[in-house]
Amino acid sequence: MKARLTFDLDEPDDARAHRRCIHSEGMALVLWELIYNSRDCNNIDDMHDMITQKCKRYGIVIDDLII
Repeated sequence: MKARLTFDLDEPDDARAHRRCIHSEGMALVLWELIYNSRDCNNIDDMHDMITQKCKRYGIVIDDLII
């Protein structure tokens, strides 16, 4: 099975959708690690640090994917 996605990168909505597609694997890996490793967090600050670390590890910049 093959799929071809086409984006008009001059259109802001398409450019954002493109960024989301190319970072989807990294986002899935961040979620997986958070689900299976969040037990190591003792408080909200630890959880925030873990999220920040995992996003940085996989090159995920949330603001680039949302705004």
